[in-house]
Amino acid sequence: MGAHQTTSSRSSAGDVMAADSPGRRHEVLGIVAAAAAVLFGLALASYDARSTENLAGPVGAGLAGTVVAAFGITAWLLPFELAAASVRLFRGRGAILGVATVVSTLVFTLVGCSLLHLALEGTEVHGGHLPGGLLGEVLGEVLRSLFGTAGAYVLTISVLLITLVLRTRLTITGMIARVRVHGGAALGKVRESFGAVAEADHPFGGVADMVGHLLARLGGEAGEDAGREGAGVRGEGGRTGHDRLFSRSR
Repeated sequence: MGAHQTTSSRSSAGDVMAADSPGRRHEVLGIVAAAAAVLFGLALASYDARSTENLAGPVGAGLAGTVVAAFGITAWLLPFELAAASVRLFRGRGAILGVATVVSTLVFTLVGCSLLHLALEGTEVHGGHLPGGLLGEVLGEVLRSLFGTAGAYVLTISVLLITLVLRTRLTITGMIARVRVHGGAALGKVRESFGAVAEADHPFGGVADMVGHLLARLGGEAGEDAGREGAGVRGEGGRTGHDRLFSRSR
């Protein structure tokens, strides 16, 4: 009888540990990813090619120097990706490094390096490195030779926006609607300020009154457009960028 109870208690304890092992594993990996994100962030923040001092020590300085030389400012994607992976691990999500995450990170890195090289050509970061790194210099010059400078800008920005829409729940129409809503509110506050100046018999009261009327018209038009676009965005519900993309193509 006692042996039977001991066996059953051991089996139940084993079942609990087996059921809890994925959660424990996720928490351990989450702590590792968070520590790596903090250390790499400190290494990048304090890295300077002209100095040997670094908050993450010589190992952090060497790692930061290698990554910055290759990717430039885009090296900051690594600590952010590690932090995002840590959050996913603590939440217990299984797919930490899915195919979509890996591909989108590679696209962000490659295209971001090229765009930084085109936009910040001639400048130096971290004490002597290229803004897009060696990789950005190569890819940026290849794109420039094939599409010209303007074409390279259009291509890289378009690819970044497409990747952002497909990876996140952000939409271009939603962002435009938010900008117009907040812009309309800002215009309303500025209009009220000009109205107060006009009512105070200020020497420039006439000009302030005219500007206030103009801002009122702009704010009204922005509010109407934002309302229509916001309704369209809300109508799409919680669909992902992938679903919206293929629904439009159909």
